[in-house]
Amino acid sequence: MKRTALSLAALLLALLCACTPRSTAPTLSTALETAGVELAFSGCAVTEQSTAYQTAETAAPAQTRLFAAEGRPALALTGVTEDDVTVRFAEPQEGGYKLYEPNTVMPKLDYRAEQDGDTLTLQLRTVYNYAITVATDAGSETFLVTTEMD
Repeated sequence: MKRTALSLAALLLALLCACTPRSTAPTLSTALETAGVELAFSGCAVTEQSTAYQTAETAAPAQTRLFAAEGRPALALTGVTEDDVTVRFAEPQEGGYKLYEPNTVMPKLDYRAEQDGDTLTLQLRTVYNYAITVATDAGSETFLVTTEMD
């Protein structure tokens, strides 16, 4: 009987969490100027910084934007399709980040992509360091997103 009550309580909690609407109001909006794309974060607190980023052991580090998010952020990218965006793992290193494995694209288990008109929304599902590259006819831009859970 005790196990049944605990199971029902866990199920009720899961249903309440699943049914609680997430805020879709942007918590940070900015432009990816090189790619010509608007970027908006929602569902999390987020701060923008700058960090060093390296694509290979022998490559010189370059400065890129780093968005530190608390929670599971949703990123709305206006003016792109899923084919224009690559999501990879980034590995922290002293003084910045590098690609975890240069040719490893992140599996879709760790994020969900949803296209709605000209807006692609990436729902980041796990606590990782994401390297996201947006490539359009206007240009290519890589930025980093780190996620933390309370």
